[in-house]
Amino acid sequence: MSKIIIYTQKNGNMGVCIPNPKLDINFVKEKDCPNGIIVDQSIVENLDKNFFEGYEIVNNEPVINVSKAKIIWKEKIRSARKLALEKLDIEFIRAQESSSDVTDIINNKKILRDLPADVDNSTTVDEIKNVWHSNLGDK
Repeated sequence: MSKIIIYTQKNGNMGVCIPNPKLDINFVKEKDCPNGIIVDQSIVENLDKNFFEGYEIVNNEPVINVSKAKIIWKEKIRSARKLALEKLDIEFIRAQESSSDVTDIINNKKILRDLPADVDNSTTVDEIKNVWHSNLGDK
């Protein structure tokens, strides 16, 4: 298995150094990231890529910082919900023009708007991810 170096960046996030295989990994570690930890590459390959920027090294292990995960997930939600809200706006206008009931549209828009607050109420990464998956479905 290939070895890589994980280290703490200046911003507190985990960084990854993949050394040239022709170089001695200990040499690279001492030169480029002396506070780093040499690990199997599979450690990083198995991390949740949704939250890669939220990983920190705790007790020599990559761990997702829940506060950072919330920020990352809210950004993903805001980006993805933009199109859903635009679609609902069109549906709302069409429903009004035809004097149709707009209750479901209004409720769906509220769900989309409330998602970031729902993320804030989460306490684990699984809960954070569930905010999106359990509320949006295929919207």
